[in-house]
Amino acid sequence: MKPVPYTHNPMQRAVESFFLILSGGVLYCALEILERGRTHPSMAVCGAVCFVFVYRLNERYTRLPVLLRATVGALFITGVELFAGCLLNLGLGLAVWDYSSLPYHFLGQICLRYSILWFLLCIPLSGLCYLIRRHVFLANG
Repeated sequence: MKPVPYTHNPMQRAVESFFLILSGGVLYCALEILERGRTHPSMAVCGAVCFVFVYRLNERYTRLPVLLRATVGALFITGVELFAGCLLNLGLGLAVWDYSSLPYHFLGQICLRYSILWFLLCIPLSGLCYLIRRHVFLANG
């Protein structure tokens, strides 16, 4: 499937990217505080990277079924979580999270439960991405 072409000028694109990075970092930390009661500054970076990816995915591939976009988004987020977990938790010993007590985990850094949660979260995020593009940045579609 052919991606939808970009219609923004470079300055618009930079402002949009800044907005997405900030929003993704704040939203992810807020979700984590709601879920666990705490967060770590590194999670703002992970949230920003993931939100930018999900936004761009939904921007470029609007014709793909939302469940396919949610699957790709969940796989990407799980990959970021694995990379960050191996770096922060296993490499640097920061103990930001540990899923080893949950079933179907890998190295205690990712688990099936949260991969499913990322999939479910990517479904409404698809709509949010559309609303941001359409109403915040006044882009068509």
